[in-house]
Amino acid sequence: MEKYKPDIKDICNVDETGFVMGKGEKMYVIVDKEIGGTGYIGQGAKGEFVTVIECASVAGTIIPPFVIFKGQYLL
Repeated sequence: MEKYKPDIKDICNVDETGFVMGKGEKMYVIVDKEIGGTGYIGQGAKGEFVTVIECASVAGTIIPPFVIFKGQYLL
């Protein structure tokens, strides 16, 4: 960092997250109360998976999120 000395506005954090849009299904998980939670996160089979990429600089500049939906072959 010292060699190149980037400007504060040029240091950014980029993050990606995904989620399912649409109607989910109910899911039940049975666990032993002595053990507690399993750490299991259920996900319904219905819906479309969407990815969102967001970026913000250290200076507070925020780039609008980039939303990626299911692709479609257009040829």
